[in-house]
Amino acid sequence: MIAVGIDVGGTSIKGATIKDDGTVLDRFAMDVDKTLPPEVEIEKLCNLVNECLRTHKYDEKILGIGIGIPGLFDFVKGPIRLTNLPTWNGFPLAQFMQERCGLPVYINNDANVAALAEARFGSGKEYKNMIMLTLGTGV
Repeated sequence: MIAVGIDVGGTSIKGATIKDDGTVLDRFAMDVDKTLPPEVEIEKLCNLVNECLRTHKYDEKILGIGIGIPGLFDFVKGPIRLTNLPTWNGFPLAQFMQERCGLPVYINNDANVAALAEARFGSGKEYKNMIMLTLGTGV
């Protein structure tokens, strides 16, 4: 099975298609223009994801899209509550992308998903417990 993983940062968005064993199949990236409304930036991201999926005909099922965002969001309703991209606050990111990409979309805090990936596939996979510290744009 394959998933699309996306990391939303303060200056760029990076993503990849990844097999369930952690193998990275493809990568993509785009710059973030903080002056544009979220609809414009996320539409570009959806086009990038859809192009990646169209270009590479995967033999395995694509499970969905996972997005790590810097900030807080509503797990139940889906809108972003607070992020370092102020125009994105209150935007229903998961719903917007799901409608345009035709795949389930899951969002979580970027540090949470980075820690999860590191624990499952990275240097933490050999340990029962792990702590992760993240530093990003502005630090």
